Amino acid sequence: MRVTGVVRRAGLTAAAASALVAACNLGDDSSFGGFGGGPRSFMDAGTAATPPGPCDNARTGASCSDSQLVCEQQDGPNPACNPHVRCNVYAWQLEPPEKLLCASDCPSAYVEDLPDGCAAANAGTLMCAYPEGTCGCAPVLPDALDGGADGGQDGDDADESDAGDVDAAPRVYTWKCVTPEVGCPRTRPSAGAPCVRPLVCDYGDCLFEDGVTMHCYSGRWTVQRQACDR
Repeated sequence: MRVTGVVRRAGLTAAAASALVAACNLGDDSSFGGFGGGPRSFMDAGTAATPPGPCDNARTGASCSDSQLVCEQQDGPNPACNPHVRCNVYAWQLEPPEKLLCASDCPSAYVEDLPDGCAAANAGTLMCAYPEGTCGCAPVLPDALDGGADGGQDGDDADESDAGDVDAAPRVYTWKCVTPEVGCPRTRPSAGAPCVRPLVCDYGDCLFEDGVTMHCYSGRWTVQRQACDR
């Protein structure tokens, strides 16, 4: 009787093992739990379920419906040097860069002082992104060059001076760096990129010729320019 009991227990153990194997095989089925299209882990399924950003499928000629959406097509620090696509209600339309000849000789690392770093051609387009902030060649205003003094000129002399050719002297630039406000991305986000909460972040809007303020609105970044003397 004791031997018979052992055989029965062994039989039950084998049956349980068979049921367990069957359950595992069922779990490997690509259709189990509704995850069709091939086997996936639960982590993969969660990643796949994440909705695309507003600009993920933006390409010239593709259909669109949000007429307010503009998507930056490259991630260069200077937005004026990057192409964009704009939704014209029915399809994405390409907008070439505002500036075609852009300087790109950025220092390999963040530096706040760069002597003679803004003497090259098209220096006004040079903007460089670093984890510490955005640096670039900022225009030097005429008042800063002459100290804001008129040298004691009377009204007539001043008028004669102002009547000269405004393009006679090239514009002077100097290396400057700016760090956005706390809570803002250190490097400028691309227009159209997704964002979470309302933010207004200044990336040299009134410092650089092509500086901008980025505004997180309705879940995406948009360009918002301040009224500056550029």
